[in-house]
Amino acid sequence: MERMRLTKLLMAWLFANGHEFIDVQEGVGMTTQRDGRIWKFDLSGNYGGMQVKFKNMVFYFYQDGKLLTQTDLNEFT
Repeated sequence: MERMRLTKLLMAWLFANGHEFIDVQEGVGMTTQRDGRIWKFDLSGNYGGMQVKFKNMVFYFYQDGKLLTQTDLNEFT
C-alpha cells in the first residue's frame, strides 16, 4: 500500500481509538497524544517511535525490532 494511503488509514484508526494528533508527516510518521501520553508512529523508518507495518489488512507495531501488538482491521469490516 502506498505510504499516503497508509498514513490516512492509520490516522483514521488512531482517531477512532482516542488519539489526538500533534504532528503528521505524510508517509513518514506521526505524533499523537492519548490519555496524557505522547505516542510516535514511524511509517518510514526515519521518524522514530513505534515502527508501523501493514500487510493483509493488519497493522503490526514494533519497538526496537520486537513485535508489540497487531490489529486486524478485518475484524471491523
